[in-house]
Amino acid sequence: MKDTLNYLEIHVLARELRALVGARVERIYNPSENEILMYLYSPQLKKTLLRIAVPHSLVLTEYKTEKPEVPSHFCMFLRKYLIGSRVTKIIQPKFERIVEIHFEHNNESFILINELFSKGNIIICDKNYNILVPLKAQVWRDRTIKAKEKYELPPRNLNLANIDFTRFKEVITTSGKDEIVKSIAIMLGIGGTYAEEICLRAHIDKTKPPRSLTDSELRLVFKTFIDLTESSESIEIKPYLVYEDNTLIDVQPFELEIYKDSKKEYMPTFDNAVDLFFVKQFSKRLTVASSDKIELSILKQEALLKSHKAYLEETNKNIKELKQKGELIYQNYDKINNILESILDARNRNISWSDIISEIEQRKNEGNELAQLIKSISHNTGILIIDMNSGVEIDITKDLKQNANDYFEQSKKLQSKLEGISNTIADVENKINELKERKENVSESVKLSAPKQIEQREKQWYQRFVWMITSNGKLIVGGRDSTQNEILMKKYVEENDLVLHADVHGSPFTLIKGGKDAKEEDIREAAEMTLCHSRAWQAKMVSEVYWVHPHQISKKAPAGEYIGKGAFMVYDKKNYLKDLELRYAIGVQFEPFQIVSGPVDNVRRKAKYYAVILPGKKDKDTLSKDIKAFMLKNARESDKELINIISIEEIKEHAIQNSDIFGLIE
Repeated sequence: MKDTLNYLEIHVLARELRALVGARVERIYNPSENEILMYLYSPQLKKTLLRIAVPHSLVLTEYKTEKPEVPSHFCMFLRKYLIGSRVTKIIQPKFERIVEIHFEHNNESFILINELFSKGNIIICDKNYNILVPLKAQVWRDRTIKAKEKYELPPRNLNLANIDFTRFKEVITTSGKDEIVKSIAIMLGIGGTYAEEICLRAHIDKTKPPRSLTDSELRLVFKTFIDLTESSESIEIKPYLVYEDNTLIDVQPFELEIYKDSKKEYMPTFDNAVDLFFVKQFSKRLTVASSDKIELSILKQEALLKSHKAYLEETNKNIKELKQKGELIYQNYDKINNILESILDARNRNISWSDIISEIEQRKNEGNELAQLIKSISHNTGILIIDMNSGVEIDITKDLKQNANDYFEQSKKLQSKLEGISNTIADVENKINELKERKENVSESVKLSAPKQIEQREKQWYQRFVWMITSNGKLIVGGRDSTQNEILMKKYVEENDLVLHADVHGSPFTLIKGGKDAKEEDIREAAEMTLCHSRAWQAKMVSEVYWVHPHQISKKAPAGEYIGKGAFMVYDKKNYLKDLELRYAIGVQFEPFQIVSGPVDNVRRKAKYYAVILPGKKDKDTLSKDIKAFMLKNARESDKELINIISIEEIKEHAIQNSDIFGLIE
């Protein structure tokens, strides 16, 4: 299965990734040693996630992986240079497996170089290609990748950008390879799949030795290579995954002859295809690795089980032998006692051990029954071995009864260990069974650690407007400008709604959906939201807000008058609300996880953390960044990761222009 992309495939990826130009970097993580996740935002793409996984791929991904508790030093450097920056251009040096992403921030320019070959690397440089910090420091004879060095492209023996037939022929025929397909793959750096494709399109037997090809055949191969590389710039991208016997084997950006009859799964973009391909490949590698790891653990546990069972068997055998020895002493008590007393009597008469042993040997030769029972005697240890069963050791310093009891005691001591040994065996057997079960279910467990598809929450119709949910569950929706006022009142107002407007020029029209039965608390909360999003906020002036029924609103102007966009005539009685507060709250609600805003008392009931804002001087961008910073600073450690997920844009959708933070509350 393919593990990396060639320069043609990377060229197509780079073409698609140019959609990132203008996007702003919001967050950066490093799920694994060679992987970077970069969260970006742009008005066109909205929130998007770039995965850089060297040397495999560089894609806008629909999958996320677990973030480490502590970011790497390299990740911290990337955050330092790139958070808040915007993508200005994306470049692939021609015929290189390298993608450069250029960023600008606060009048500074940075280049993130992604090397998708060999072991891969990610390098952050300044605008002049001076290396600030690499993911991996690397040193070769003709190239160095480390801080303060100038970044240089890998040296090439062959300049593919300006290659002519003469040079092509020389390189291919002197490659030392025994097949033309190998020579193309290695010398042109295009890989085996495309080398086979070139041979197939040129109608050349791929197994022919390069030197055996005629000039006309070589010219055909050369032309096919040039056509293929040039067409990658303009050919229709028709990405797909390739399967062989239901096994995923390849991913390609356009149709290839070699896969003409293969099973394919077409994808919307090559970026999507590469993303899915490497996620599946990662899961497969993880499955095999996990399965092998479990199998190794099973083998270790089985060896341990064998050892424990052998120990149990040996212990039972020893218990039996010790009991038998104790019993043999009592069964042959008189005989053994006579032997023991004879030896002790001789020692008491100062007969030497050598004389005693000589006497015993002599009596054995004479056929003495008791002497023949003596197997050996050690005067150094005081041990007499009686030739019964496998030999019964008698300590001549103890009486015979004590010797027998010693054997029984040793047997009991071993007997007491049996339960523990059996329990240990049962534990190991259970562990083996658990491991075997885990091995059977390894694919399920891999799913938990493999990259997971990001759930795309569908945006509700009202989320494009100013909105909130009242304390009693009513949906409040207001226009952000005259255009939205027009849309709201023409498209979304219904008979059972209530309509609110501040008694100032430059107020949103606000709907309480299903407001006909709204409680006073709901109406008051809607009124305060309307007031805060009106020009009363900019003027720092508290005004009254009124509510009416939809049938009281009309676009029809009195004779001789004109009603502009977003403005409406209000007829009959207006129901005024007074003593409203010109303060607002923006917070993070954890269930469901989302940004909420509204009057302070309303947000207090829902949000775990919230900021109270008042009319002031900060624009929406600055205010949103400050709110997020305040939340991260004051949040509990267990909550910070979730708060980090929130984008500045999400907060900005709830922010009010010209505001200051009054305080942050948990």
